[in-house]
Amino acid sequence: MREAKVLGKPKATAPSLTVTGNYTQTSSAALTEQFGSTLHVNSSATLSGALNVTVNPTRPPKSGQSYIALTFGSLNGSFTTHTAGFTLTTGVKSIQMTKQ
Repeated sequence: MREAKVLGKPKATAPSLTVTGNYTQTSSAALTEQFGSTLHVNSSATLSGALNVTVNPTRPPKSGQSYIALTFGSLNGSFTTHTAGFTLTTGVKSIQMTKQ
């Protein structure tokens, strides 16, 4: 039997978090997450306030690179601000962030 060899470093994945109930964010609050991580809300997400995206300075995202920032069962409201240099797109069950 031969052993498989891994060349290079394994790719690090950004952590994700799951909320099993509802998620409510008020206008004075901010959700801060690393580029590539996702907040999964199984039920309803009620949004206001900011979505702040941090990036790894040694591996910043390229223009056009995107990730799903938030998934939800249903959505009320929207983020009122988000990190400059990114485009926020709201879909039927998710919010996507794209590096400009």
